Amino acid sequence: MFTKAFATSFVLGLVPLTIAQTFQRLGTCPTLGCVFPPDQTDFFPGALFDIRVEVHAPVNGSEASNKGVPNQDFSLCIQRESGPCRDVTKVFSVKEAKAETWSFSYFEDLFARDANTPIVVNVASKAYRGLALKTPGKYTARLKYNKSSETVAHWLVRSPSPRKKAKNVILFIGDGMTQAMITAARLLAHKSINGKYQTLMQMDQMEALGHQMTHSIDSFITDSANSATALYTGHKTSVSALNVYADSSPNSFDDPKIETIAELFRRRRGGTVGMISTAFIADATPAALCSHTRDRGQAASIVYEYLNGATALNSSFAWPTSCGGPDVIFGGGAEQFIAGKGSPNGTDFYKAFQAKGYDVVRSNKELQASGVNHKTLGIFSSSSHLSRIQGYRANSH
Repeated sequence: MFTKAFATSFVLGLVPLTIAQTFQRLGTCPTLGCVFPPDQTDFFPGALFDIRVEVHAPVNGSEASNKGVPNQDFSLCIQRESGPCRDVTKVFSVKEAKAETWSFSYFEDLFARDANTPIVVNVASKAYRGLALKTPGKYTARLKYNKSSETVAHWLVRSPSPRKKAKNVILFIGDGMTQAMITAARLLAHKSINGKYQTLMQMDQMEALGHQMTHSIDSFITDSANSATALYTGHKTSVSALNVYADSSPNSFDDPKIETIAELFRRRRGGTVGMISTAFIADATPAALCSHTRDRGQAASIVYEYLNGATALNSSFAWPTSCGGPDVIFGGGAEQFIAGKGSPNGTDFYKAFQAKGYDVVRSNKELQASGVNHKTLGIFSSSSHLSRIQGYRANSH
C-alpha cells in the first residue's frame, strides 16, 4: 500500500512540470476580435470614454490566422436593450475612425519564452474618442470581423442619484488598507472587554460604510494604478494602467481613455480639484486622479500631464476633459520637477508651473506664507516619499 501510494503521488507530482504556464495575448481580449471597454463594464451616465476595437491576426502559434493578415473589413454596432444594433458612428454622431495597423509579439507559454520564439501578431484597429452614454440601461457592443466572427461586450449604464447629496468630496485613501489592516489597528488601539470594544475608530462611527472591489482585469493581484483607477472611475483595468484600457499599440499614451471623477466634476460643475499625498506626487495613487497612461512608471510624463493635460501627450485625446491643472498639488518627489533630472527634455517644472500661474512652495515655512487664492504646487521632499508633513494650516486651500 505504501509503495503504491508513494508511486502514485510521485507521478502526480511530476505532471505540473510537463505543463507550461500560458500567457494572454492581450488582457480582456479572449478572441481575435477585441473591444474596449470590455465585457462587463459599468458606466456613469454622461461620463466620457474612448472605444477601441482591434482585430488580431497571429502569424504563428496556436491561433495563427489568415496568414497573418488582419481583416480590415470589420464593423462595430451598439445595441440598447432589445433595440436595433446601430453603427457606432450613428449612435454617437461621430465620423468614421481612421484604420490603424501595427504589430506586437508575446510568448504563448513558458516553453516559448525559454526558447525565445515569440508569437507575432499583426493588428488592424480603429478608435472612437470622447464618447458618452447618457441614457441608463443595458447596452451590447458587437464587433463583427473575419466575415463570420463576432466579439460581444455587455455594458451597463447605471442610473444617477435622483438628487444632489454633496457639495464637495474629500477622499482619503490609505494605501494597502485592507480589512486585515483595519482590524489590526482596531485591536491595537482600542480596548476590548468580553468581546466588546470600549471605544471605536472614527471610521466605525460613520453613517455609512461600504466596500469596493478593485481587482485587476487580467490578474488576480492588483496594484496601486488599477486599484486607484477603480476608485476614481468605477472601471477595472490592467496592472500598471492609469485610467486607460491597455491595448496592444506601441504608444502607451493612445490607449482608450476613461474620464475620472475629478475630470467629470471639473467639466460639469467647474469645480476645483486638489491632490495631497505623503507619497511622491507622481506615484500611481495620486496620479490616477488626473493622468492617463498604461505605464504608471512614466513619472515625468505624469507630471507633464498634470500641467498640460492629456492632449499635450497625444493629440488623439482631443476631447473636452482634463483636470485642467489641479488647483492644489502637495507631495514629495522633487526628482520629477528639477531641471535635468527626471523631467522630460530637462524641463524645470517649478518654472513651468509658475508660468501657468501656480504659487510654488518647497517648505513648511513657505506653505504657511502662501495665500489661498492661487493654484499652489508644494513639493516638500527631494526623496520619493514624505515621512511626515507638519504644520499644515487647517484653512490652507
